[in-house]
Amino acid sequence: MSVEPDFKLSAARPLVGVLAAALIALIVIGQYVWAVVVAILLVLSIVLILRWQKDRRAEYTNPRQHDGTEEV
Repeated sequence: MSVEPDFKLSAARPLVGVLAAALIALIVIGQYVWAVVVAILLVLSIVLILRWQKDRRAEYTNPRQHDGTEEV
């Protein structure tokens, strides 16, 4: 089985870092309304990353072919 790069995960992980840095900066400068918005986006992106990782793990533990049948 070949391991293909997951572009969703490779793009989403740096996004979490940027959102975390933005959240800290907004709190420091006192923009609490925007900090709440960024915090919500941060939580949503972390949840999506965890779901994508879970899906990829399930894909490797239960591989299926494109037609839905199990590999032999």
